[in-house]
Amino acid sequence: MGDQSVSRRTILGAGAAGITAGVLGLTKLSSAEARARAGRVKNIIFMVSDGMSPGVLMLSDHYLERIEGRRSFWRGLMSDPTVTQGLQDTRSISSLVTDSSAASSAWGSGQRIWNGQINILADGTSLRPLYDVMKRDGKMRTGLVTTATITHATPAGFSVSMRSRGSEAVIAEEYLKAEIDVLIGGGDSFFDSGKRGDKRDLYGEFRKAGYTVARTPGELKAAPKLLGILASGHLPYEVDRRHRENLKDFPSLAELTRVAIDSLRDAPNGFILQIEGARVDHAAHANDFAGLLLDQVAFDDAVRAAVEFARHDGETLVIVTSDHANANPGLLGAGGGYFNSTAGIDTVPKMTASYEWMMANDSAAVTSAEGLASLIETRLGIQLTARERELALSGFGPNHPLRGVEQYDMRQSPLSLALSNHTHICWSGRQHTSDLVLLSAVGPGRELFAGVIDNCSVFERLLSLREIEFKNPGMSFEEAQKHQRRRAALDRSVQAHWMGTVA
Repeated sequence: MGDQSVSRRTILGAGAAGITAGVLGLTKLSSAEARARAGRVKNIIFMVSDGMSPGVLMLSDHYLERIEGRRSFWRGLMSDPTVTQGLQDTRSISSLVTDSSAASSAWGSGQRIWNGQINILADGTSLRPLYDVMKRDGKMRTGLVTTATITHATPAGFSVSMRSRGSEAVIAEEYLKAEIDVLIGGGDSFFDSGKRGDKRDLYGEFRKAGYTVARTPGELKAAPKLLGILASGHLPYEVDRRHRENLKDFPSLAELTRVAIDSLRDAPNGFILQIEGARVDHAAHANDFAGLLLDQVAFDDAVRAAVEFARHDGETLVIVTSDHANANPGLLGAGGGYFNSTAGIDTVPKMTASYEWMMANDSAAVTSAEGLASLIETRLGIQLTARERELALSGFGPNHPLRGVEQYDMRQSPLSLALSNHTHICWSGRQHTSDLVLLSAVGPGRELFAGVIDNCSVFERLLSLREIEFKNPGMSFEEAQKHQRRRAALDRSVQAHWMGTVA
């Protein structure tokens, strides 16, 4: 789709008088292409591979080419001259390394926010979220899709203001107040009256507000107002969805994307939809190669679904990016002439479980080096040597050899190091990094996202596409720091979030 290629020689040969009729007339533009050339942006689809370091894109492309006989769709977009490429600086106001709540809030409010908070300044000033501006001022319909809990930091950053990202039960309530039209993800425990501490029946309240409520994958279907909560917590990793019999009917992220688009596509004034591949970030924190790689592949398929819709529609801008990098996994040189490096990618097809699934279902096996080795061979298809077994097991005992190293102080760190002898994938640590992240923009308005941009500038750029002028108040780091010092330490849920394996 897009502009037809017209060479300089063709134009000169046609002559000035005949250019329009002779050259441009050779190809009749569809109505969708004509609207796209006019530059109108009716819909916005904002796609986030949470925690995706730049190198993850190439890892997924290597895997797809070698194992599945195809290439990464996003990688293909980066070679397309009709697609704009950019990079984002992702820092927050409190650190050069952002967390997801501050990163999404930068998009969602146009201001840098303290890590752990959502669209709120350090003095308690609530900022007006992007979705509220787009819905009230732009008359657009709104949607959020994620493989995490729907109340997680990244979707929340587009739509609510909250002192703490850990207040997920309250965020669920705020979605109802904000009238978000489509919500698809996990998080049943924040909506079910039997699981909420206050016993409030949010499912019932959403139904009264006119929402179609789906609580299982089989119930999910497109609807103008849709609440699809498909799991108690996060949605399953793609590696588990592919290999667990009870999860094989669970919809992929691409399928969830299509349901959301079908629910919103008839909006007379357009829609804005955020799609998040959340578990790329979770797997990076855990240094889980199969978990990360296959969730990135699932995200890539969702990008294809969104771009196919956009190119057919002609009035839709698709932005594909990440909120921050995480743990920077990379394929390292191995063997003479690095010949063995390629074999590292070839280990993936035998990997049939995420670390999360194994720890929840096979933890009894982690009592001896032999038991762990058997588990790794069964679930990940890798035979550990005697020394690798002892190293891997050490993380699960009281004498963790890496306990003094902050970035490797988790039980699976020795396991991932042992596996790196076979996968040749190594990690910089277990937390977010300050790296610039990739951005690709497809469709009308894409030119606004070229080059290196600050994440907090995305808010204004998106509003300008709808000719909306609005600016939230901001705050300097010095002002924010004064207010933060007056507050108690971050609540325990946020502290646990950062110190655990998911952030």
